Amino acid sequence: MRFYDVIETLKGGYLSGHGSSLMDAHTELPIGYDRYIALTNAGIIELYKRFLIRKEEVVIQCVKGVERYPIRESSKYIDGYVMVGEINAILEIYDDEGKLCTINNLDNTNAKPKGDGYGINVTLQAHNVLGVPKDYAGTLRIIYKAGGAPMHTKGDAGAYLDPYEVFIDLPNMYMEALCLYVASRMYSVLSSNAPRGQSTNPIQMFSQMYEAECQALKAQGADRDLQRDPADSFTMKGFV
Repeated sequence: MRFYDVIETLKGGYLSGHGSSLMDAHTELPIGYDRYIALTNAGIIELYKRFLIRKEEVVIQCVKGVERYPIRESSKYIDGYVMVGEINAILEIYDDEGKLCTINNLDNTNAKPKGDGYGINVTLQAHNVLGVPKDYAGTLRIIYKAGGAPMHTKGDAGAYLDPYEVFIDLPNMYMEALCLYVASRMYSVLSSNAPRGQSTNPIQMFSQMYEAECQALKAQGADRDLQRDPADSFTMKGFV
């Protein structure tokens, strides 16, 4: 998905009567271009939190006597890979024998364990902090719901890149939801004094349209976990 396509969809549709649809004669970019960037990046974060768009994994080494393990993007992991995106939620954990671990004494996968049962129980002390039994020594393979990357809109010299060359880290099926998210926030930014209780108010209208589009995406299976192994994930094979 290109940033250019999002801007053109908004200018020609949802924001066609809005001041931000006009072009700046000097920069040849839409008026309020910084708002387009900020709100699109906010929309990317929101959609990655709302939907299971990408799964990633890291492998950590646990040692006896250590019970608390923060999972951070700055950490180095023994599988040799860096974290692709921030952790939105931990989905599955496997011990060094390949057994599915329970998380807070629950099986989040709703799948029957293989072999002779579950591995250790891991507690979530925070969304990215694991608690393990004090006597456990071994690896943990952690599969998590990853966040999306913000757009890179400026070049090395600090000037804005052509929106056509700026890519958004989302599959195209989320274009409508992203545009509706931006439209609802664009009106709320510039129309803070507008009466919010009226059904014709653009803030409320676009917010309702955004929620309806998200529900439609869920009904179409956008939030369904069809790939259990990140080895075949969106990151390696591309979005489908």
